[in-house]
Amino acid sequence: MPSILINHKLYELIALILFMTTIFSCSKNEVKELQEIKFTYKSYVDKINEYSIKEFKEIPFEGLKNLNFPFFKGAIWIEIKLKNIGNEKKEIVIQNNDRINWNYDLFKLNETKDKLFLDKIKDVKYKDSRTFNFTKPNFKIILNPHQEKTVFLHTTSCGRVVRATPSIVSLNQFIKIMNLETIKNIFFYGVLFIIFLINVFYWKVFKRKVYFMYVLYIVSTGFFYVGFDGYLYGIGIPINIAEHIVFVLFRCLVFSLMMFSATFLNIKKTKPKFYSFLKKYTLFVIITTSLYQFFFCIDKVGEIHVVEFFFGFGWLILLINMIVISRKRSETKYYVLAMSVVLAFVLIGIMNIYLTTEVTGKVFFKIGTTLEFVIFTYTTALILKRNIKKVQEYEQQQIALKYTNEELKLQLIKINNAQFKKTDLLSIFKLLEYNLTNKEEWISFKNKYQELNPNFLSNLLKVHSNLSKTELRLLILVKIGFTQKEISTMLYIVESSVKKAKQRVRKKMNVNNTLSLSGYLSGF
Repeated sequence: MPSILINHKLYELIALILFMTTIFSCSKNEVKELQEIKFTYKSYVDKINEYSIKEFKEIPFEGLKNLNFPFFKGAIWIEIKLKNIGNEKKEIVIQNNDRINWNYDLFKLNETKDKLFLDKIKDVKYKDSRTFNFTKPNFKIILNPHQEKTVFLHTTSCGRVVRATPSIVSLNQFIKIMNLETIKNIFFYGVLFIIFLINVFYWKVFKRKVYFMYVLYIVSTGFFYVGFDGYLYGIGIPINIAEHIVFVLFRCLVFSLMMFSATFLNIKKTKPKFYSFLKKYTLFVIITTSLYQFFFCIDKVGEIHVVEFFFGFGWLILLINMIVISRKRSETKYYVLAMSVVLAFVLIGIMNIYLTTEVTGKVFFKIGTTLEFVIFTYTTALILKRNIKKVQEYEQQQIALKYTNEELKLQLIKINNAQFKKTDLLSIFKLLEYNLTNKEEWISFKNKYQELNPNFLSNLLKVHSNLSKTELRLLILVKIGFTQKEISTMLYIVESSVKKAKQRVRKKMNVNNTLSLSGYLSGF
């Protein structure tokens, strides 16, 4: 059975690739400064949507440079001034790291500089006016030699995380950024697919529920990242519908994670009441938030960000409770390791979202997720292999026990048909000593002994019902006629211990000191 498990070297290879990719992903792209382009911007945060495109001259722009906001509601106006001081035409791209908000418009001034017009005609049902269908908002600008341009970037949000701080790169550099993102995603989804196939294989072979829940967790995570990466946008699905789908996929991820965690940690067996509460609570929260989303936030998807953030603490508390409940199980340390890795990378990603403008947190989320899946896949296989070994050892013990019992039965039958001899009984009680490892085996032996001596044990226990298994074994040996020295040899204890044991059992049975123990037992 262990031969069909994935070889450890495969996991080592995956870990090595992940390590290299982590370094590769975390390294910042070397973007050379566009020396011949002068780039400045001012901004205004319009939290009540006071200004429109017609009133752009009245907007009180100020030098606010950091435009990263959590759960932002309102509008942001950014006035961007560009100047090409060189003698060559430049193609540049204005960009930011707002991966969640697909609601950006770029306006240009007309020739008289008294009105704004959209830089690109857009289909408002599908996407904003970005130049390339890419997760980072991007707007291509062409600057002729010594040309100056002023453009206005505008976005609105109803509660999303907004990262609107603009920057510029050359068109060639931006194409490299898009290609690099594609390579990273190919690797990420490729690793996810390999892990998915491995666990589908385990599920089909071993028929264990934990693998079904794990496969469901992997699939829901993969689809969530497809939406999170923006692949649902610009393919004909209206933006608000795509955003709603992403939140539904996120809830599928949460549900599968909770059920997989409960299965992996064996919560159903150890704490059935908590498991029942966990299922009911998870379904209640998911159904409630979904109903709230579709009935009250159909046009304000951003408000769901706040709701999901709030319930995120609830999911974390439930996971911690499961860890505490199952803390004594060997599986728990593996679970804590995997979840600690993903939470650490999520924390790093969140810190990058709020503290930096050049780096997106999404790459850290993906690194943490991938490492989590690798750890869980390896450890579930390791635990399964260990359990299979235990089952095999148990089966071997049962076979040996069955063989020993049969041998003992044959010995008893043989002695029953012949005269009792201590040498014969010595071989029987060596088997007896091997057999008396648990309560069931002791009962089995007593039954076999009573086939030979049907009245002794029953008569003895009628008078002395409080005798223990060890005491009964000692009395049987005394009844048969073994000496104190022979009993000590058979039971692998010193002779003085046999003597003390006999004294204790005499006292327990209130046997008169003038009567020998064997003489007393002859009356039964």
